[in-house]
Amino acid sequence: MNIKRYIIILFLKPFFILGNTDSLNFIPNNSFDKIKKCVYEDVEFKYIDNWFIPNASTPDYFLKCRKGILGYSIPFNNDLGYQESFDKDGYVGIYVFSSSVRHSVKNYREYVEVKLKDTLEIGSKYIISAYFSLADTSVYAVTPISFGFTKDIYKNEESIYPNIPIDSLYGYVDIVDSFITDKINWVKCEKIYVAKGGESYLIIGNFRKDCESKTKKLSKTGTRNKSILSYYYIDNISIIRHWNYLLK
Repeated sequence: MNIKRYIIILFLKPFFILGNTDSLNFIPNNSFDKIKKCVYEDVEFKYIDNWFIPNASTPDYFLKCRKGILGYSIPFNNDLGYQESFDKDGYVGIYVFSSSVRHSVKNYREYVEVKLKDTLEIGSKYIISAYFSLADTSVYAVTPISFGFTKDIYKNEESIYPNIPIDSLYGYVDIVDSFITDKINWVKCEKIYVAKGGESYLIIGNFRKDCESKTKKLSKTGTRNKSILSYYYIDNISIIRHWNYLLK
């Protein structure tokens, strides 16, 4: 009798896990749609839950609730172009490479940072994924774009450059290691990351200098064709344990 009871529990447990895969994601507010209030005239990250900016740059977040205004709404994105969200009501956008009059410094980079729901465990494998789309005005596609991990919060509001040095990260993985040139669809990127243990914060962006980044000029360039600009939208970010992923 006891044996039968244990067998039933063994087979029911995977289905319980399958029904709660969202709760297993280590990323809070993974689609950037949870906000304190919908502010029309301000895109500061103080209004978006969980996420913040690790340096003095100005990444953007876009919301469906801003309908009817020109700028930082979905699907009309100010002077950046047009893009629907992947699934919910928001997403973010960052410059991963910029050499122009607009950003008159070398190695200008934008990043977004979030505290994980829990620290990663040493030696454990995690499936990390995110969706990317290149903004209409981007003249170049750029690689790599990385997931950088730190044990403690990274905050440097003194400077927007140079880029956050890759050797300042506790661990990282190049989530985008080939050119994403699609300006219409969302492209899913996925990698396996083996944790060193203690990773508590995630930073997303390009951690390489200009000379270390790879660029690809597009045949159909954006409107700012005299500059090297690459701006990506990011949505639906996920970090889950490898064994949970196999049960999906």
